[in-house]
Amino acid sequence: MIAVMFRPFARLAVAGFVLGALACSSLIGAGGAQGRNSAPSRATAIAISANARKEGSRTIRFSGYAWRVRNNTISRGGPGPNYFSSRRENVWLDGRDRLHLRAVKRGGRWYCAEIFSSKSFGYGTYTFTLASRVDRLDKNAVLGLFTWDDAAPAYAYREIDIEFSRWGERRARNAQYVVQPWQHSGNEHRFNLALSSVFSVHSFQWSAKRVLFSSSRGRTTTPTGALQTWAYSGADIPPAGTGHARINLWLVDGKPPANGRSFEIVVEAFHFTPEA
Repeated sequence: MIAVMFRPFARLAVAGFVLGALACSSLIGAGGAQGRNSAPSRATAIAISANARKEGSRTIRFSGYAWRVRNNTISRGGPGPNYFSSRRENVWLDGRDRLHLRAVKRGGRWYCAEIFSSKSFGYGTYTFTLASRVDRLDKNAVLGLFTWDDAAPAYAYREIDIEFSRWGERRARNAQYVVQPWQHSGNEHRFNLALSSVFSVHSFQWSAKRVLFSSSRGRTTTPTGALQTWAYSGADIPPAGTGHARINLWLVDGKPPANGRSFEIVVEAFHFTPEA
């Protein structure tokens, strides 16, 4: 119950921040792929802001796709709000081509990390293989695996989310699946994820009539490794469009980690399978 009460207040605060940013962006013009949701569900829902987020000045190659690295270090932007850095201390690939995202403190500020695919995707299966204990994230940390289409405000920006966080509450559930808008009854499924190793696979299969979410232990999706599934067939399934895959690591309300330490997640692979 505590977590359920906490998150709406956080969302209202973020919504106010977003509306102000929208007013500014209307004066400076469109920001390409950086549109901001005017009715966000949560901070991940507003991860892309025209005035607070610059197009990635750095591009990396991960899992066969080009990804742009977010960089806004002068002012804070959503989600959070937070500072996001494209430095290699925050985003890099290791010798096995695994993606590392890290939140670090520099010069008295915390800098978070986000990447977004250059390629647009639509209907199909989005699969993220993780090599970190996301069930043990700091209570103020958030990992988001999601889609976003800047050109689709009428469809809640085609946002579909898998998120790991306790939203600042130590005893809250630590994972959720969401089809936007979150405010609509039945569009959000929260659960507690408990892993036994660093490896887990999380996916959503997006089609015109259903979004099927799943989480499994290990590196592959098997019946014996299944941890959680959820099928959404409500009225808010967005039609396919020009959305991108996105991964971000950030801090709830921009608060520092409760333990005061830098934190990192490793994404072993991303895979997209188009709908047949």
